[in-house]
Amino acid sequence: MKRDRRGQSLAEVLIATALGAIIIGAVIASIILSMRSNSQTRTSSVAASLGTGLLDNVQALADGNWDAIFNLQTKGSTSTYYLVTTGTPPTIAVSTGTESLTVSSTTFTRYFSVQDVNRTNCGTGSITTSSATGCAGGSGILQDPSTELITVSVSWSNIGGGSSSVAVSSYVTHSKDRVTQYNDWSGSSGTQGPVTTPAPDYATSSNVSTSSSGLQLLVY
Repeated sequence: MKRDRRGQSLAEVLIATALGAIIIGAVIASIILSMRSNSQTRTSSVAASLGTGLLDNVQALADGNWDAIFNLQTKGSTSTYYLVTTGTPPTIAVSTGTESLTVSSTTFTRYFSVQDVNRTNCGTGSITTSSATGCAGGSGILQDPSTELITVSVSWSNIGGGSSSVAVSSYVTHSKDRVTQYNDWSGSSGTQGPVTTPAPDYATSSNVSTSSSGLQLLVY
């Protein structure tokens, strides 16, 4: 009987030890998963902040120098640009490619794309994803040269492998007019607006001599 009790006690110890190991393993796995989830949440928050920061800077650049955004040679959802500081005094310019930023030992890749925007009512109505159709009788779809779609993408590598990314988008507009003095209207008539840069062309004229120079005020 004593041997049976000793055998029973040993079996109970082995079972308890096994159960304890299983419970401890589950707890450790839960803690690791929670820590990894918290780390990914913090990283995603940093990435979102980097994205909105670049988007704000692009909007600021568009406010001060619309041509720097509108006249980019390559546009579309696959275009890649980032902002750089150049010159003395320093100015903001657009550069082709992506940039790398390291925050708390995590390296982020950041860039923005630029897409032209079309509108209904000959370019003055609602934004549409449809292609331009031309303008006739006040209807049709045309590009709006005062609006661009900016999409900022931020990506990074995860600790456990793989990669993640976030993207933020916004329409930026040419909301501030520039005023310049212009004295050459020797171009052709019938040119339709809106005007984005000074040029000698014009839409219509009446009681104005376009063959001789004269000071004119141009808002664009």
